[in-house]
Amino acid sequence: MSVFHMEKAGEIAGMDPTKKLVLMAICDDASKDTRISYPGLQKLTLWSSRSERRVKELVEDLIRDGHLARRNFAHPGRRAEYIVFPTDDELTALDSVDARLNASRKKPKRPRKSATPPVDNSPGMGATGRTSPVENGGDISQNGGDLGRTPPVSTPKNYLGPVPAESPETQPVDNHRTGPTAPTPRALSVTAGKPFAAADVFASVGHRLPSTFDDAGLELLAAEILSRAKARVLDPTAYVIATIRSWYRPNFTGDDLVDRGEWLIRVDQIDRDRQSIRQTRQDPHHDDLARSF
Repeated sequence: MSVFHMEKAGEIAGMDPTKKLVLMAICDDASKDTRISYPGLQKLTLWSSRSERRVKELVEDLIRDGHLARRNFAHPGRRAEYIVFPTDDELTALDSVDARLNASRKKPKRPRKSATPPVDNSPGMGATGRTSPVENGGDISQNGGDLGRTPPVSTPKNYLGPVPAESPETQPVDNHRTGPTAPTPRALSVTAGKPFAAADVFASVGHRLPSTFDDAGLELLAAEILSRAKARVLDPTAYVIATIRSWYRPNFTGDDLVDRGEWLIRVDQIDRDRQSIRQTRQDPHHDDLARSF
C-alpha cells in the first residue's frame, strides 16, 4: 500500500470521479519504491462500483492519459501488472518489449455514443419540415386540418381477381437433412474434447499437494476450481495446474493471501475426508456394521 501515490492520484484536477477511484485503487496496491501494482479486476470493480467492462475501459483511458502503464497482461492464475505514474523511459522500455501492452497510448480517445441521437432544431425543421405544405399535409384543405374533417386515405387496391392455382410461395420446401447433424459447441460441456487428466496435474504440481492425495480428491478439488472460473474453461487440466501454481508464487498481496489461504484449507479438508473414507473401508467390521442398519 502506498499512501503517497494515492494522494498524488487524488490531487489530479478535472479527472472523472470514477476514473480517479480506479486509479486510486491501483495506487493502493502499488509498491512505494517500484510503483508496481497487482490490483486485480475484482478490487477495481469493488472500489468503483462499475462493471468489469467499464473498468477495463477506464484502465485503457488511464493508460492513454499517461497515468498508468501495463507491464504484463492478465492470464489464468496471474493478475495484470501496472506501473503507476510511469516515466518516459519506462514507457519506451515497455514498448520495446511488447507494443501491445500500452497500445491505447497511441490511439485517439473515441467519444462515447449518446443514448439518444441529437435533435435537429434548425429553422427549416418546423411543422412543415423541408417539404411543401401539400406534400406533408400542412395544407388544411389537403389533410383535413379542420377538426370536423378527416385526413384523406389512399384508395384500396382491388384483390378480388382470380387467385393463381399455385404461387411460388406455396411450393413445397425440401427440408430433408438440412438440420444440424451433431450437437453445437454451446451444447457441449466445458471439458468436451479435452477431458480433465488427473495424471498430468500430479505430474506438474503433485509436489504441491499432500502425499496422501488421490485421484478422487484431486477431481473434487478440480471441480471446485472450475466452478469458480469467471469464463468458459476450454482446457480444464491446464487451468487447474495454473491455479494451483498461482497459490505458491512469491510476492502475494491483497486478496491473493485470502484466496490462497482458503484453497490450502480446502485441500487439507479434502485430504482428511478421503483418508477417513479409506480407513472406514479398510475396517474389517465395516461390512458387518453396514449390514446391521
